[in-house]
Amino acid sequence: MDDVKIDIVEEIRRKTNIVDIIGNYISLNKSGKNYVCICPFHDDSNPSMFVSPDKQIYKCFSCGAGGNVFNFVMDYEHISFKEALKLLGDKVGIDTKINTVIKKKNNPIFECYEIITKFYENSLFTNKGRDALKYLNDRNITDEVIKEFRIGFSPNEDVVTKMLVSKDFSYDILIDMGITVKSDYGYKDFFFNRIMFPICDYDNKVVACSGRIFNGEVTSKYINTKETSYFKKGNLLYNYYKAREYALKDKYVIITEGFFDVIRCHIAGFKSVVATMGTAFTSEHVKHLKKLSTNIILLFDGDSAGEKATYSCGNILMKNGITPKVVRLPDNYDPDEYIIKYGAESFKKVMDNPISFIEFKLNYLKNNRDITKIQDLSNYVNDVIVELNEMQDQVMRDITIDKISLDLGIDKSIITSRLNKSPTKLKENVISSSVHIKNKYDKASYKLLYYMLNDIDIILMYQNRNVMFSNNLYRNLANEILYFYKNYGTISSASLITKLEDKKELIDLVLDIESMNYQEKYNREELDDCIEILKMETIEKEINRLNDLLKQELDITKKAEILNKIVELKKREL
Repeated sequence: MDDVKIDIVEEIRRKTNIVDIIGNYISLNKSGKNYVCICPFHDDSNPSMFVSPDKQIYKCFSCGAGGNVFNFVMDYEHISFKEALKLLGDKVGIDTKINTVIKKKNNPIFECYEIITKFYENSLFTNKGRDALKYLNDRNITDEVIKEFRIGFSPNEDVVTKMLVSKDFSYDILIDMGITVKSDYGYKDFFFNRIMFPICDYDNKVVACSGRIFNGEVTSKYINTKETSYFKKGNLLYNYYKAREYALKDKYVIITEGFFDVIRCHIAGFKSVVATMGTAFTSEHVKHLKKLSTNIILLFDGDSAGEKATYSCGNILMKNGITPKVVRLPDNYDPDEYIIKYGAESFKKVMDNPISFIEFKLNYLKNNRDITKIQDLSNYVNDVIVELNEMQDQVMRDITIDKISLDLGIDKSIITSRLNKSPTKLKENVISSSVHIKNKYDKASYKLLYYMLNDIDIILMYQNRNVMFSNNLYRNLANEILYFYKNYGTISSASLITKLEDKKELIDLVLDIESMNYQEKYNREELDDCIEILKMETIEKEINRLNDLLKQELDITKKAEILNKIVELKKREL
């Protein structure tokens, strides 16, 4: 930061609201005067990060991530301070005069996919793509939507491979990507006569393509380019990048199974929607969804396969601390088919009335069972008991027991006698400080440093009364606060964190201190007591040092001198 003027840095920080910036990346929920959220920097299942609009800082009490707006952008985007400064400067209209480009993935594969995607997009609007375009338009997918989702068409001829080879892409790379296949007749395109969907990573880079039949051919409905280190269906979610913008505002995410389901929901006004692309739902998917919202709605196909997928997906979400809601469509419809047949208004009514995943599970476990028969009833109750024993929420557990007892007409004791004595305690969605103050000296130090970080008068008091912290870390932070005040005539934690740069121990200490629940306005008597405690700590440590020295000293005269010093210090303790 040496060649970047501090006044530009501070101006950008002051004009940037940390809540707005973090809120663009992950979903925030108001909690008192602060905001809480799922931490994006570790595998978080309950909100463990707080964001303070007053202090302009954030802190995760689980993994320890924290800092000001620059720290968040650097860690989330994996960029340098200068790059974060330029990014935020551009947002608030301040020219940092830093000539740098935010580093993104630089690989010929990304260039290749971008070329392919543009080619397919253009092909759809040529004479060769006429039938495919008509198919899409007949399904009420307008040209505007087609362009928004970059839908394309692969013509029924070998043109893509030849085009890419002419641009110096090797056959080996194209084969590894799944764009080209080698046959007895040479190198051929993999995609023929299909509607093409680009698949993007979480940075909106095209990393794969998927082709869909549209003319009734008896062949695989969808085929994809090969999985690579950049494209794994068990990791990516279709439409994630677009959905992010809407999910942060809507406070929910809908999960569907396919491309057309996403696009149809988008057209119907439900834009915070993603798809699993017909693959199994994984914990990796959950990790990325948590960055958007923990309010998840499962909207899979209405058939038995969709029901099974809902059950599997919901269980994975539950294991990762999310209890989803479920919408089941009638008559085996998928979302695309349902909206086409019944319209957006009818779909909205269905979406406004989801059921809890617990209720869905109870119905699912009852499938293909005749509970009027003793064996089926017994098997069903045993399955329900397994689910109840895994349930973390005591209230939900009790409600479920009451419902099962009422629905089946059996005594609650039959169920409760088979349950664990107490369910796994549900983590409270309450953020509390991770700081464990060991003794009265730490407590006094934290309180004094807290008010030094928040009030110039206390900085002056610290300076005038020659307060001494015996702990090196506390003393270093106090000196940094004093230095900052002398240079800039003010103090704020967010500004100080920027100045501290890579002094992680001190930054962590600032964040820990600011997370303490002290009164906003200091009490002078309490601070006087803190100063006295710190003075006593200094004296006590000096007495301990002298006692150790006394044990080692053999000279009688020097022993007497040490004893006199100890006596004098003990008098000051009284």
